[in-house]
Amino acid sequence: MSPFAWLEQTSLAVWIGQSTSFFAYPAILLLHTIGLTLVAGVNCVVALRRVTAERWRWRPFVSGLLAIVGGRAMAYVGEAV
Repeated sequence: MSPFAWLEQTSLAVWIGQSTSFFAYPAILLLHTIGLTLVAGVNCVVALRRVTAERWRWRPFVSGLLAIVGGRAMAYVGEAV
């Protein structure tokens, strides 16, 4: 059995792929979109920081990056093969 076939047969993947709950695939895509928005927004702030001299904090960027990676990984698990 290939690793992707095994991944698609895990209980998390079955729940994501076959559930009609809002907390399955739609919520994962929402999390992924929010993460992309945070990362893009942080990149805009960093670009603006080069123009100005204000301080920058990494917390929104890291949380957005984790949301992107986590959301995309869970969405991939639901459709691995």
